[in-house]
Amino acid sequence: MNTKIEPSSGVTVGTDLGDKKYAICVLNQEGEIIDERTIVHTREGLRRLS
Repeated sequence: MNTKIEPSSGVTVGTDLGDKKYAICVLNQEGEIIDERTIVHTREGLRRLS
């Protein structure tokens, strides 16, 4: 992810694991979306997530 998240920043990360894609959403402390994306369910997709 391109968003820099500090370890104690209080963000919430949610994932939806599908059979072909992963959906990822990052919320700040106020519940506002600060990043969201979908990646394909492949080795390369998982590598890009890290």
